[in-house]
Amino acid sequence: MADNRSNDRRQRRAGLVQKARRLVKKDLRGVAAFSLLINVLMLTGPIYMLQVYDRILTSQSMSTLVAITVLMVGLFVVMGFMELFRSRVLARTGLKFEQTLGPDTLRLWLLRGHSFPKGMPSPMRDVATVRRFLSGSAPGAFFDIPWTPIYLAIIFMLHPLLGVLGLIGAIILIVVSVLNDKAVRKNTKNVAKLTTEQEILTHQGHESYETILSMGMRPQMIAKWTELSGREQREVLKVSDITGAALAFSKSFRMTIQSAILGLGAALALYQIISPGAMIAASILLGRALAPVQMVIGQWQQFKGAQTAYKRLTQFHEVAAEEEEGTNLPRPKGQLSVEGLVATPPAIKKVVLNGISFNLNPGHSMAVIGPSASGKSSLAKVLVGLWPARSGEVRLDGATLDQWNKDLLGHYVGYLPQKVTLFSGTIGQNIARFNPNATEKDIIAAAQEAGIHEMILRLPGGYDMPISDSGENLSGGQTQLIGLARAVFGRPAFVVLDEPNSNLDNKGEEILKNAILRLKSRGATVVVVAHRAGVLNAIDYLLVLEEGKQIAFGLRQGVYKFLSARNQAAQSRAAASAPTAQSAPVRQVPLQPVGTQGGR
Repeated sequence: MADNRSNDRRQRRAGLVQKARRLVKKDLRGVAAFSLLINVLMLTGPIYMLQVYDRILTSQSMSTLVAITVLMVGLFVVMGFMELFRSRVLARTGLKFEQTLGPDTLRLWLLRGHSFPKGMPSPMRDVATVRRFLSGSAPGAFFDIPWTPIYLAIIFMLHPLLGVLGLIGAIILIVVSVLNDKAVRKNTKNVAKLTTEQEILTHQGHESYETILSMGMRPQMIAKWTELSGREQREVLKVSDITGAALAFSKSFRMTIQSAILGLGAALALYQIISPGAMIAASILLGRALAPVQMVIGQWQQFKGAQTAYKRLTQFHEVAAEEEEGTNLPRPKGQLSVEGLVATPPAIKKVVLNGISFNLNPGHSMAVIGPSASGKSSLAKVLVGLWPARSGEVRLDGATLDQWNKDLLGHYVGYLPQKVTLFSGTIGQNIARFNPNATEKDIIAAAQEAGIHEMILRLPGGYDMPISDSGENLSGGQTQLIGLARAVFGRPAFVVLDEPNSNLDNKGEEILKNAILRLKSRGATVVVVAHRAGVLNAIDYLLVLEEGKQIAFGLRQGVYKFLSARNQAAQSRAAASAPTAQSAPVRQVPLQPVGTQGGR
C-alpha cells in the first residue's frame, strides 16, 4: 500500500512536468504551422528568379515584371509577419513553461531542497534554462530542418547533378554537427562541474567571511578560486574553440557549396541542359536548405543544456514527490509525543538520534541539554518537521508530522533556528513572516509576546525599518530577538527555540525568559535547545542527550540531582582508577520512565 501511494505521488508530481510539456507542445504546434507557411513562402525567391530569367527576359514584358514583383514583395511581407508571429509565440511559450512549473518547483525545492546533495544545480536554474531555450531562435531552426530534404528534392527536380551536389553539402554539415557534439561533450560536463564547485566556494566564502578575514585566509581562498576558475576557463575555451571552428567551417562551406552549385548550374546552362533561372533558383534553394543545419550547429550546446535541464527537472519532481501533501487538520493544542525516535540527516545514513521518547502537555516547557554534537539541534529539526524520522514517531495532537499539510502546520509552529536569517524587507514584514494579510495589531502582538516592542520602537523607523540584504544594520542579539518575534507570530501552539540566547546579553536573556513564561501561560508547548543555563529557570522539564541517545528526561530539579550524582560517581571511579585506565561506562538511568507525561 505504501509503495502504491508513493508511486501515485510520484506520478502526480511527474504529471506537473508533463502538464508543462503538454502546454509547450500545444504552442509548438502553432510554431510548426508558422514554420510551414514560412518555408512555403521561402519558395517565393526561387520562383521569382525562374520567372525573371526564363519568362520576363524572353518576353521583355514590363507589365508582367511589375506584377510578379508586387506579388513577390507581398509574399515576403507576409513571410516577415509569420517570422514575427513565430518569435512572439516562442517567447510566450518559454514564459508559459516557467509560469506553469516554476512556482511548484520552488515550493518543492524549499520543502525538499535540503535532502539533495550540496552542489546539485538548482531546479529553478533548470526552469530558467529551458525557458531561455524555448524563448530563443533555436526551436525555429529545429522546425526548419525537416524542410531541408524538401528543398533538396526540388533541386533534384531542377537537375539530378545539382541535387547530388546539394545532398553532399547537407551530409557534410550534418557530420560536422555530430562530430562537434562528440568533441565537446566531455568538456561541457567538466565546465558544469567546475562552475558548481566555484559557486559552492564563493557561497562558503561569503558566509564565512569573518573567519577568512580574521585568520588571513583571503589569499588562500582567492588562490583556490583562481585555480578553479582557470580550469573552468580552459574547458570553456576548448568548447568555444571547437564549436567556433565547426561554426566557421559550416559558414564558409555553405558559401562555397552555394557558389559551387551556381557554377555547376552555369555549366549546365551553357550546354542548355537547364535554364539560367534554374541555375539561380538552385543556389537560393540550397542556401535555404543548409541555413537551419548551420544554425543548429551554433545552437547545439544550448539545446543539449535545455535537454539536460529538462531531464533533471523530471527527476527532481519524481524524487520530491515522496513528500506527502498532508491533511488540513484542526489547529493543534500543543500535545507533543515522541516515541522511539531514530533520525538521520537528509541524504546521509549516519544515525544522529537513537531511541528518543518523551511527552509534553500543552503549557509545558522542556530544555534539551547535552554536550556538543549530542543531537540537540538535530532533534529540533525533527520536531518541526524539517528532517523526517527514520523510525519511531513524532506526534502533534495525536497526528504524525507527515500527516499535516506542511504549509498549514507552519502557521501553528514557531521555530527559531540556530542561525537566524532575516529577509530583505521591513522588520514588521519579517515578524509577520511576509504574510500579506497580517495586520499591524498582529505584528505588534507578536513583538509584545516576545518582549521586544520597546526595542523595535527605539530603532530608526520602528517596525518600518528596512533590513539590509546582509542584515548588517542589526546586531546579532537584535536579529535573534526579531527572529523570536517571528517564531511567536500568529500565537503558535508549539514553539521550538534552538539556542535562542547564543547572541544575547543578560538583558536579552531576561527578555527571552519572560517570553517563554508568557508562551507557557497561554498554553503553548515550548522546547528550548540550550547550551547556556540563563533560561533554564523558566523551564519545567529537561531532556539530556549524549551522542544522540537519551540519558535522562524529567522535572528540572530531579534531572539536576541525577546529573550531579552521576558526575560524582564518575569522579569517584576516575579517582579510584589508574591514570591510564578507562572509566567504566556510566549507567544511563532516566529519573522518570521514558514517555512520562509532564505536569506542573
